[in-house]
Amino acid sequence: MFKQFAFPLIFILMLTSCLPAQAVPTFFPSATAELVTATAIPSPTTTPAAEKTQTYRNVVVGFELDYPIGWLIDTRNEASGTVILWSKKVEGPGMDGVPADVAKIDIVNPAVSVKSLDELVMWEEQIIADASDSVVHETQILLPSGLAAVFLQGSKAGELTTLLTLVNNHPLIMAGFGDVSQFMDITQTFRVVLPTPMAITEGSCIYQATFIKDVSVPDNTVYAPGTSFTKTWRVRNDGTCDWGSRGYALSSLAFVRGDPLGAPEGVILPADIPPGTIVDISIAMKAPTTPGTYRSEWKMSGTGLLVGVGSNDAPLYVQIIVR
Repeated sequence: MFKQFAFPLIFILMLTSCLPAQAVPTFFPSATAELVTATAIPSPTTTPAAEKTQTYRNVVVGFELDYPIGWLIDTRNEASGTVILWSKKVEGPGMDGVPADVAKIDIVNPAVSVKSLDELVMWEEQIIADASDSVVHETQILLPSGLAAVFLQGSKAGELTTLLTLVNNHPLIMAGFGDVSQFMDITQTFRVVLPTPMAITEGSCIYQATFIKDVSVPDNTVYAPGTSFTKTWRVRNDGTCDWGSRGYALSSLAFVRGDPLGAPEGVILPADIPPGTIVDISIAMKAPTTPGTYRSEWKMSGTGLLVGVGSNDAPLYVQIIVR
């Protein structure tokens, strides 16, 4: 029997070995397919070609992104933490005053103290809730640069598309209004760069300050409405010239952003603060009467000067909770 079938069997095996190899189907799930299925955020289209984009760089926070050539950028409030991208600058009916055929993207470094992306998301969700809105979609994503971010969508007019992330420990929010079709494409180009150390030069003087510690009122201290308190920061003069109220160029502490908390907008510095000196700077403040979280930001100032602390020229700040 074996001899009768041996030759046909060998012929079939030889013929089979000559057939083209076929792809073997696999039942292992595709990682890409899983990611696309699980993520409901708008997918980017194609990455904008370099010759069709221009780059905005923020050296204080330490990031940059690309946006289409022909768009407008409003940096008038960059020092206070807000930059706006426009496909074209118009005002009129629409979401947040932006027509549906116009793209507007706010890039904001908010005056809020958070230590993690989760805390930033909770803070933004509370802002949305306070506006009688609600989050209908929330997705954690990883940008191509490797930066973790969270995508939010609200249920009504206002911030239609919002991306939140932390950059060099700075909170950053991008909010899209009007035509948001290119929002995700632009966010995909977002990348971190090293912040530029800030030293303010005036004549032959270099003005630079280092924050040492909060002497009083640590972050998120709780006060009853209307409570008076004194905030004190300890800083060091790391520049090359004296500060102080005895006729020096850098002579006061100025309010720059947030809520002044009942303080005057300018507070005189001690008389003489030579280079290398550590000094305590205090401001008398008062908690607002309405419950909530409040932050007040300040910088050393003088004629034509505004000086923060550290490598990113950050403001001195106090943050309290009123309840």
